[in-house]
Amino acid sequence: MLLRTFMSDFLQLGGDINSSLTKNIFFIDDENIIISSTFKIKENTSLDLNIVDFSSSDTDLELSFYLSEYSSLNFSLASISKNNDKKIYRINVYHKEKDSSSLISMVGINDDKAVLRFKQYSSIDKGSVRAKTRQEGRITNLSLNCISESSPVLNINENDVKASHGAALGSYSPRDLYYLNSRGLSLKESKIILSKGQFYPVLRKFEDENIYSLLQHRIEEILL
Repeated sequence: MLLRTFMSDFLQLGGDINSSLTKNIFFIDDENIIISSTFKIKENTSLDLNIVDFSSSDTDLELSFYLSEYSSLNFSLASISKNNDKKIYRINVYHKEKDSSSLISMVGINDDKAVLRFKQYSSIDKGSVRAKTRQEGRITNLSLNCISESSPVLNINENDVKASHGAALGSYSPRDLYYLNSRGLSLKESKIILSKGQFYPVLRKFEDENIYSLLQHRIEEILL
């Protein structure tokens, strides 16, 4: 798929971000993903990076971002890990100058005997006043045998900043499942509906309706 190949090259190459960019990247095949790259977001620019990993493979993804003055990063990830997949994502953000901002949001579904790990690290250097950083990680477990981890880390060396994080691991609410079952849906159909809702904020960033429909169908394909 040309789109997948082009966009994954963007991750592989890394480099300087000199103008504001939005990149939407998805993986849906069975090739292992091994990427380690560094990006430098220059002054007065922004990067909006959205990744969907619905591949049936192992993933080892590490991305590091260095933020300059008045720069911003919005990063979102949606991932499904199933069967014996092993997926780990390391997102590192370094606020090097004042008035920079970052939001890291990661959401996942883990099933069977798979492994899914979210590792987030954000640092704010001394002198990077008015910097803002937020980390969010949420993994829903569909099996008692899967291994999940959401680990946010903040390293703050300045007082005049805003920094926060949140992490959640768990399963779907029995009340929600019961409600959908009572409307005639099977347990698997109910979980698919809830999974689509969980992934919606990320998937909806893919404005191409064909791609959006492809990713929605991929959820059904994996979880049925």
